[in-house]
Amino acid sequence: MIKLVAIDLDGTLLNDEKGVDLENIKAIQRVKSLGIKVVICTGRPLFTAKPIIDLLGPVVSEEYLIIYNGAVLYRLDQKKLIYQNHLSLSDLKFFKQLMDELDMPLNALTLDTIYESPKIIPGRPNLYRKAFPNAPFEKKNFDDFSEDQIFLKFVVTAEASFLKQQMARIPRHLWDDYSICLSHPFQLEVMAKGVSKSQTLKRLGDYLSISMKEVLALGDQLNDMDLLQVAGIGVAMENADDRLKEIADFVTKSNNQAGVAYALDHFI
Repeated sequence: MIKLVAIDLDGTLLNDEKGVDLENIKAIQRVKSLGIKVVICTGRPLFTAKPIIDLLGPVVSEEYLIIYNGAVLYRLDQKKLIYQNHLSLSDLKFFKQLMDELDMPLNALTLDTIYESPKIIPGRPNLYRKAFPNAPFEKKNFDDFSEDQIFLKFVVTAEASFLKQQMARIPRHLWDDYSICLSHPFQLEVMAKGVSKSQTLKRLGDYLSISMKEVLALGDQLNDMDLLQVAGIGVAMENADDRLKEIADFVTKSNNQAGVAYALDHFI
């Protein structure tokens, strides 16, 4: 029996126009009415995820979000931070130097702000700012932060082929020392070691006494792979990365065809 549904946002719940189809909204409201927890699991920060959550209907008792790719577990009805796993200022300075060498812009995210360096890399615009033009960006010299400043993730954006090329130059040990994933073909994300959507979902499951066998998870990108693997039922979108579809238990319709609603109606 499904007791919790974990849903990614971009490429999954959201269509290509960054909207939520009415069929998806109705399906999610139906599932909630059955007493099943619906948990958004996204790489997005709270301030870009919240406007989408608001479209899904009234917040219910004990409603949770997994954001920043699992770096944060947030209780929505109480506006309360339940768990976080953060990066330090020394991590930021290290990755800033590395990304300068790789000619890629770096964004550093906190709970309420996206910080970007004032330094401009010729020919490499900040695609993250372009993707979220209304998000709270702030240009700041990274040397001006206080030593106790914490960050929830770093985001590196570049044209897909260039990013893939430069990723090969990232020292191998960093992939073990940090949690690094590709959330979009043009976007690389860095979190503290051990951070993932699946680990935070397990933490939430333990708290709610829900086993992973009782979870249905939906996603489309490689940062959703661990989520689909731990869930009792892992659902990949038709538009998902082929590697995700290979490990999924079920492939639903695309994000432009209300694939979330199709999967929920199929299993619940």
